[in-house]
Amino acid sequence: YERWLAALEISLVEKGILINGLTETNYYHWIMEILSQLQFIAELPRQYGDYPVLISAFSQKIASIKRYLATFNIDRPLVFLEAQIAYEVDDLLFINAPNNLIANLKNATGNLAEDGFIRRESLDYLRSHALPLASTVDANTLPKRVFMARKHNLRTYNQADIFAVLDPLGFTAVYMEELDFSQQVALMANAEVVVGPTGAAWTNILFASQGT
Repeated sequence: YERWLAALEISLVEKGILINGLTETNYYHWIMEILSQLQFIAELPRQYGDYPVLISAFSQKIASIKRYLATFNIDRPLVFLEAQIAYEVDDLLFINAPNNLIANLKNATGNLAEDGFIRRESLDYLRSHALPLASTVDANTLPKRVFMARKHNLRTYNQADIFAVLDPLGFTAVYMEELDFSQQVALMANAEVVVGPTGAAWTNILFASQGT
């Protein structure tokens, strides 16, 4: 450990507001836990007005998160933190996540729904920044019945059999990861029925219309 610590690159930062969460690679946690923290930057006291936002560099490497982050119009510098660098910040502000979500647990470890919590005002904030993007997509090109398909590299199941039942009912198979963020938002805002297996793509029901 001491050898590793000695070899670790350390970057010095004067000050900043840390926006982070449990994981920096999962779409679900990014939106619900991390980006939701941006709501409270505007409420900080005036003396913190020139503090930059410190956020994972993965926010620029995940296309949908990069696009979503841009909609918040943060009026202060963004400092992108790399995973393999240690950062020493002289004056650090930390914003607690307004939503607390349990990560996937394996083996005999489990959790209950009440172990996590989500604030309604946080959902409203996230929707208000994403839904305007739906207007950039022609609704006539979007299916009303959506089957959120998964590529067969994780949690495989008899997807072909399921879609064979749904196809005659007018469902369209969609791979969310192949759509840009605006298309994902518009797809959910326009959908009347959504079917699919569990996974991070279900985060997008945040953008669904009432009655879906």
